[in-house]
Amino acid sequence: MKTVIAIVTGVFCALVVVFLAVAVMAPSQVMEIAAEVKSVITAQTQPDNMGETPVERTPETKEEKEAKIYDLQNLMTTWTKVPRGKTEDDILWLPEIRFKVKNLSPNNINKHFRVLFMDHNNSIVGDEIVQTIGILPPGYSKDNIFFRGTIGYTNEAVFWKMVGDDSKHWKAEIFEGDSYRGPWKKIRSVTISLPKPFQQLREVIRSDAGKNGSKSNEANGVKRGKGKTQ
Repeated sequence: MKTVIAIVTGVFCALVVVFLAVAVMAPSQVMEIAAEVKSVITAQTQPDNMGETPVERTPETKEEKEAKIYDLQNLMTTWTKVPRGKTEDDILWLPEIRFKVKNLSPNNINKHFRVLFMDHNNSIVGDEIVQTIGILPPGYSKDNIFFRGTIGYTNEAVFWKMVGDDSKHWKAEIFEGDSYRGPWKKIRSVTISLPKPFQQLREVIRSDAGKNGSKSNEANGVKRGKGKTQ
């Protein structure tokens, strides 16, 4: 019995000592202990990715967003000879442009395209032409969107001038809109290529001119070299 009383007395004395120690502790120390405990608890409960700064992306412009909706592909231009009367000699050369449209968006699109043909003076020639691709599902393409001018040339003489002078070439301006009435936004300006035979002739002339220029430079170099050695 005496042993039990001694144990109880000892425990009671120990509790008294602890109570007195806490009582005499400065309030600032108590706050520091509480803050440390809070920080430990917070560190254990926060997710692992805390402290990482999220990457801020610059908002896309309206033009950039629209550019991703579709893509013009396989764009080609040329002049085509079409019959204008009952005889084969009564012909008309007309400018042409064609391309493919691919839907790059996750939704259906229905775009309209308008083309204006411009002569070498940047004057509109002929009527404007509007074509639509219809409803185009995501990932699908519409091939051969075709535009042909309404005014051109009745003979090939003009193409001989174009062979040696790029400023004589015609152009086509392409616009896109959401309906036949627009509003229209210009998306591309392209040069109308020469008919195939004249295009090949132009390439041959330029190739020969380059070779002749190279030979001329070599000859001049030999002459200059001889002048230096004499």
